[in-house]
This record gives sequence, C-alpha cells and structure tokens, in this order.
Amino acid sequence: MAKCSSANGGHYRAVANCTDPDTGDIVTFVGDWRNNGSWSKSYCQGASRTMSAGIETKVT
Repeated sequence: MAKCSSANGGHYRAVANCTDPDTGDIVTFVGDWRNNGSWSKSYCQGASRTMSAGIETKVT
C-alpha cells in the first residue's frame, strides 16, 4: 500500500514485484494512480510471492 500526504500536484501508486513459484519469473503488479492522499493498493496475485514493494511517482 502507498499513501502520500502531499502529492504536490503529482501522482503516486503502489507497486508489488512478485515471483512466480513455477517459473521463477518476476511479475509486477501496480495499484491505481492517486493524487489526493488516499491509499493505492497493490498485491501479488495467484500463487506468486512478494519479492519487493514500493511506490512509483509521476509528474502531471
């Protein structure tokens, strides 16, 4: 989950990097873009396992 208390006119979203247990491939799942201090949620889906998590930003 990601939340910015002050987006300063930009946008942010949660990012989850996951590992597929069958192939070992890394799959990235992302949350919705937000700019208003609300939560962006991202999670590993299916049988994939969390490798790392973070936040992505962009200027609009």
